[in-house]
Amino acid sequence: MKKGAKESNKLVPSADFDGPIRARRCTDILFFLLLVLTWAIMTILGLGTTGAINIPYLHKGNPQRLLHGIDYVGNICGVDESVKNLVKKWQPNLLGGNVDSYENSVSKEFSICVSSCPAKGDVRSDPYNKYGSWVAPTDVSM
Repeated sequence: MKKGAKESNKLVPSADFDGPIRARRCTDILFFLLLVLTWAIMTILGLGTTGAINIPYLHKGNPQRLLHGIDYVGNICGVDESVKNLVKKWQPNLLGGNVDSYENSVSKEFSICVSSCPAKGDVRSDPYNKYGSWVAPTDVSM
């Protein structure tokens, strides 16, 4: 029973308690200034890379590269003129061992732009005719 009475008196201060320290001060000024400086620099860099402000030594980025796939030539699928009608990116050798019709083996990171995601057994060709065509080993259509 004493335990319950002791718990109910937890928020009652003792008689000699005078309250919190009177002379309070901020102890994190340096870190606050560092945070503000970091925020300002990141804002300026973000505005510079999007082209909102002109910073001559920063190249303006292309947000389309974040939204669309990029093929092995560096063209943005569905955006660049040579692959405007090919809106999807496909990696024909993602699982490894899938050679093209000319028996060329390409890396797993190799990608081409295609009009739609292939189903298992579909054939997709290289739009630049540098490589042959591939048969889709699995169904990747969404």
